[in-house]
Amino acid sequence: MEKWPKIRRLVKVEFTPQEFINCVNTVQAKMRQAGSNDPRKRIEFVGEYFGDIEKGMAFSARMQCMMEMHRSPKSQTVTQVDPNGRATSQVGLFHAAALAPLHYDDDNQFFDEKEFFDIVELEQKALIAENKGK
Repeated sequence: MEKWPKIRRLVKVEFTPQEFINCVNTVQAKMRQAGSNDPRKRIEFVGEYFGDIEKGMAFSARMQCMMEMHRSPKSQTVTQVDPNGRATSQVGLFHAAALAPLHYDDDNQFFDEKEFFDIVELEQKALIAENKGK
């Protein structure tokens, strides 16, 4: 019997970058409206957003892993500015959190740092190119 079947399912749940960012924005707005910083409330709002417990759990796992990547020294080197003067690092991080393969071992889930930051850089370049036309 497999030791972590639920984790194996969670790492296979897919997100689009827009779906990921929309959830972040929706949950942040609901947290402000509720006047709360309670993580249990945040999890409740994520579950409401997706209407699917497994997808909500996968989103939460990806957010936690993204925060680990954000603490990496590499995170400080990927900030870029688009032609309109906006920093794209946060958007790139969220896009990578949605798209990067999520790995797991006996005790945790994680993003491979190289894979993650390669996606951040590609997404940022795409966002900058997209904004040049605006």
